Amino acid sequence: KIEEDKAIYRGTGLGLSISRSLSNLLNGRIWVESELGIGSSFYFEIPGEIRIIQNWQMPAKAEKVSNINLIGKMVLMVEPERTSYMLLHSFLISTKVGLVWAQNGKTALDFLKKQHFDFLILDLRLPDYSGQTMLAEIRKISPFVPVIAQTSYASPDEKKNLTTLGFSSLLIKPYNKDELLKAISQLF
Repeated sequence: KIEEDKAIYRGTGLGLSISRSLSNLLNGRIWVESELGIGSSFYFEIPGEIRIIQNWQMPAKAEKVSNINLIGKMVLMVEPERTSYMLLHSFLISTKVGLVWAQNGKTALDFLKKQHFDFLILDLRLPDYSGQTMLAEIRKISPFVPVIAQTSYASPDEKKNLTTLGFSSLLIKPYNKDELLKAISQLF
């Protein structure tokens, strides 16, 4: 039973999924050992050898977008997870963009009916709407507002279909600040 006066926070569920993907990429493995009432331990192995590299240089970073002007622009972020919202807020605070957060589709649609937004960042897995249904509802209210989709789970086919459905671009979680700013800069 959930008590109303207690806030409940949960993770985004990306930790083990990302760890498993990284282990697989490195030809390693990850596993868990768990004992009821005692706890769980997570382990990983990555095969390799230790090499000393001389004259090593830092690899070139991805293209940075630093001179994007978002002053006076408003963005609606439709994201059920507080931690994801806080991360996005930290990415965008220096741009001086106005940021409004909706934790579900219904709240987002209510905001859209009352206020103008220059673009939206929409999580595709909301508690009350699928990404495709949510986009259709958004288009009824604001037919031309750019919508950046974001998700943790996107197959190559889904990525291809999103642009044909009318999304401006797609961000795969976890994404970094430069990826976000690049997606936004392509809107304007």
